[in-house]
Amino acid sequence: MSEDNRARMIKLAEEFFNMKNDPTQLSVDENTMKRLLEIHPATLTE
Repeated sequence: MSEDNRARMIKLAEEFFNMKNDPTQLSVDENTMKRLLEIHPATLTE
């Protein structure tokens, strides 16, 4: 998948699901993902 299409897909998902403004959603950034992987490698899957 080209980077442009991937960026468009992510933007569309963010707009549709409104994750950043939903208090029931967890905010996960790169630091959080690193910490979760340190806890156990199976905490994140693609």
